[in-house]
Amino acid sequence: MEALGGEIIGFVNGGRRREQDEDTEAELYALYLLEDMQGKGYGRALFGALVHHLAGHGYRALEVSVLDGNPAEAVYRHWGGQRTGSQQIRIGEVTREEIRLRWSRLDEFLSDGRLPE
Repeated sequence: MEALGGEIIGFVNGGRRREQDEDTEAELYALYLLEDMQGKGYGRALFGALVHHLAGHGYRALEVSVLDGNPAEAVYRHWGGQRTGSQQIRIGEVTREEIRLRWSRLDEFLSDGRLPE
């Protein structure tokens, strides 16, 4: 996403869920915004564009994984993501908890107004 003036301020990336067998499950791979652009609605716009794109390509559900303590977890919960589980992962010498959040029905999410504005 670029702001007025052409500066790139963020991006979103998602697609087929990497750890599954069904083609109707999607995953949010990344959503990034420059820190001074956060809290201004750009993240909601990026997320909304991704959800519309995925639903338009036949995906019915969306998942994202975040490390415990990542402020994005609260944002995803605010946008309707439901915690479905967690696992311990090792990053270098450190073990961290990775939390999974899910939007189970993208069609309902789009039709009932839960999509971030």
